[in-house]
Amino acid sequence: MASHPESLDHMLAAWNESDPGRVRSHLELALAPDVVFIDPTAETFGIDEFEANVHDAHRKLPGASYERMSGVATAIIVCIATGGGSAVWARR
Repeated sequence: MASHPESLDHMLAAWNESDPGRVRSHLELALAPDVVFIDPTAETFGIDEFEANVHDAHRKLPGASYERMSGVATAIIVCIATGGGSAVWARR
């Protein structure tokens, strides 16, 4: 059994995807349509704004790589990836 939900793999795949056309398909497998994302650099409401945020990060940080680093970080991501209704993901 995996130590994390498959949706987490899709979330990380979206952030690491080099093909802009494939980002959305990963996000649709990871997030609720009405996802809420809040961190020190962005607030997004809904999957469309979240996708735009991912593309913006790709433009600002070309070649950046994202990965799971600890159980704590995974727990934060799991809350957004598996929660029902609106969810908040606070990156640390």
